[in-house]
Amino acid sequence: MLEFLFEAILLCLIGGAIGLLIVWLITGYATEASGMQFVLSSENIMVAFIVSFMLGILSGILPAYFAAKMDPVEAIRSK
Repeated sequence: MLEFLFEAILLCLIGGAIGLLIVWLITGYATEASGMQFVLSSENIMVAFIVSFMLGILSGILPAYFAAKMDPVEAIRSK
């Protein structure tokens, strides 16, 4: 069960990192285009990773539970 849950959390953290990269690029372009200062603070970055982590747990706990209960041979056959 932990393997499936770890995978869901890792995928959500990778998605959060990609999202932060996109936001960082957008803030850079917005700063140059508008002349105003846009800042991506470390607090915002931490909140993004915490939200990504929590989404990974929430979206992975139920599938991980059911996958851990399945017989591996039956799981492969059910494809």
